Amino acid sequence: TTYAAYTSLQRCALADAASNLLTYSNTGANAAWGKAFCTSGDNGSAGPDGVTGTGLGAQYILEDTTNDQHYVTQVTSGLSAGEADYSFSVSLHAAVRTWAVVQLGEATTPSFMAVWINLSTGAVGTVSGAAGWANVRAYSVSEGAGWYRLTVVARKTTVSTSVQTAIGSAT
Repeated sequence: TTYAAYTSLQRCALADAASNLLTYSNTGANAAWGKAFCTSGDNGSAGPDGVTGTGLGAQYILEDTTNDQHYVTQVTSGLSAGEADYSFSVSLHAAVRTWAVVQLGEATTPSFMAVWINLSTGAVGTVSGAAGWANVRAYSVSEGAGWYRLTVVARKTTVSTSVQTAIGSAT
């Protein structure tokens, strides 16, 4: 008998073919992305797929001098009020900071779960759960040339019909 080293009853986040719930997901300068103590936009360099151009290449998060969290954020509304699994993936590359944080929040509790990633090695750091979220998990994959794709998956356990995503620099 042959046994699989790892198994799961969860459906694969990359195979479900679900739609992208974020608008302007490749354009950080767009007003759909809120900015907290930073600016964001197209930095003119290629993303992990080698493509450049407005809304196609790498985006940046440029911190201001405020001693606070620096992040871009977007709220997705109109979701099911029932429990559901949500997945968020982002490709990240170190610039000034070598750590980044990705958060998912829901409005009922309100609470945010967070995952930190080391952008020098691609290692997932602390995975912080929160009320309103269950089965929080994260993984990263090297995309080459210093790029890492971080994927966060969690089950929203509240009746909240919106989810807030945030991507920020960290130390």
